[in-house]
Amino acid sequence: MLSSLAITGTALLCGGGSAPPAYHAFAAINDPLSHGQIGDNFLSLNETIQLHNNTLLLNQLSAAEQAQIQLIPGTGLSTYLSWARLDASLTPTITIEQDLDVIIDTTYGLYFSSDNGQTVLDFSGAGIQYGMRSTSNALQMRDLVFSGGTAGLDIVQTDISGQIGLAVNNCRFENLSSFGVRIVSTTANGLGKCYLEDCVFENCAVGVSWDGTAAGRTSFFDLHNCRITGGLDGIEIDLGAGGLGRYTLDRVVIEAAADGIALTRPNGADRTAQLFATHVEVRAPLCVDVEASPSASTTLQIRMAHLWSTASGHALTLGNAGDDVSGIVEDSTFDGDLALGTGGGTMPLTVQNVRCRDGLIDLATTSSQALSCLDSDFQLCGVHVAGSGPATFTNCCFDNTTVTATPTSPTLCLGSFVPNHGPNVTVTGPVPTAQIGGMQVLPDVPTIGSTVTFQADLPAGFSGVFLLGFTDPNAQLIWPQPLHVYGQVNNTFLVPGIVRQQQTFLWTIPPWPIYLGLDLVAQIAVLPDPGVSALPVQLAPGRRFALQ
Repeated sequence: MLSSLAITGTALLCGGGSAPPAYHAFAAINDPLSHGQIGDNFLSLNETIQLHNNTLLLNQLSAAEQAQIQLIPGTGLSTYLSWARLDASLTPTITIEQDLDVIIDTTYGLYFSSDNGQTVLDFSGAGIQYGMRSTSNALQMRDLVFSGGTAGLDIVQTDISGQIGLAVNNCRFENLSSFGVRIVSTTANGLGKCYLEDCVFENCAVGVSWDGTAAGRTSFFDLHNCRITGGLDGIEIDLGAGGLGRYTLDRVVIEAAADGIALTRPNGADRTAQLFATHVEVRAPLCVDVEASPSASTTLQIRMAHLWSTASGHALTLGNAGDDVSGIVEDSTFDGDLALGTGGGTMPLTVQNVRCRDGLIDLATTSSQALSCLDSDFQLCGVHVAGSGPATFTNCCFDNTTVTATPTSPTLCLGSFVPNHGPNVTVTGPVPTAQIGGMQVLPDVPTIGSTVTFQADLPAGFSGVFLLGFTDPNAQLIWPQPLHVYGQVNNTFLVPGIVRQQQTFLWTIPPWPIYLGLDLVAQIAVLPDPGVSALPVQLAPGRRFALQ
């Protein structure tokens, strides 16, 4: 993310490095205390914030403090301070003595970085009420740890037009009693952005919170390769009236005691929402809850999601009957209840190549919008269609599952295995036995030095071959469904051996540090025996996992 900024000048400053564009002066923070004393031999974190805010002048500093501030060649003679640099080898921890000054909004914003490892900002001291607060529309962070106390980053955004918004890379937020990152949007019809990459949230009551209820906002939220564990809620986003919210999640793992991901609409807010999620894994009582609207579209593209309800609750809730919900949910696994509601728009909602287990599947329809499900497997579920419009299941398998529908929502099952169904369900071209396969990866969090189990889940009459590859963050779906490959095409390999029914393949991972963070995707190719009625080949939903 940071490397995407065009680099215009290079200076050997405080150990070397490249200067981001339009930066004028940088400060090398060397005080292990957050405030220290103005005029001593060390430049502190809060003094740097004050210099940026122009509430502290250069000539108020001692010669030793001034020596920690240098102009960046190629950016002019201005002493405007827009880069605060730390060095974890010199000051591995900065003790926050009292609440930091609020970082104000300025023309060029402020960039915090740490060299030689992550610098810990310790907010756990007595009397600390806040984390790092900012009203800047251009704030960047790299290689920092926000530890202890109430909060990590507390951001107010007005309108970031022409600026970067909030960009955080390789930071850790731990043991925070309120939240890791919070953004509050305040200006109606303004633009806001939050970009988080390679971040870890551990034991934060809420991982990321965004209050976007101001009217007419356009908001962009990107979460890439992040892990949120040990808290109450993972991600909370509140939408407002009008405007657009685009939310992109990629390679995200969340374990929460209450809600994993929640997009809420207070007072029926009608903001258009777009949710793009790939390789999202959530374990929580309510994994993903997306509130929709009958008067504004909610568009989804959910791929390779793995949602496990940990308390016999909902894996996914999405809209109500009459809401304008469209898009696709595919190549995903759901353990727990699903509640999907559509019918307020004209574009279809399609569910394809998913696996649902141990849950109640409630589908609410109206006549104006198509709802269809293809190539999917339901085990130990109850599927119920209600509303005023039809639903269609094609090439699906209902194993130990009953399908029911109301008279106003007639349901058609085409080419499917449907041993049990109620009235208002029509089965055309039934197949005689279960015909959809799947797999699991155990344990939930694979670690180096342990054994990873690839567990097949195949009906009688089918065989499978495991595929293992390096995760492709931008999955190239070069084949049509149900043949999507999510590993890098040139780095995906067949695991030796053929498996049937519940057979396994065991992979013992050496206890070598080089394996830490190895980012992999496992899938299974399922093939029918001769004479078995089924697709000639299917790629069941797999699972992405990064070795810990």
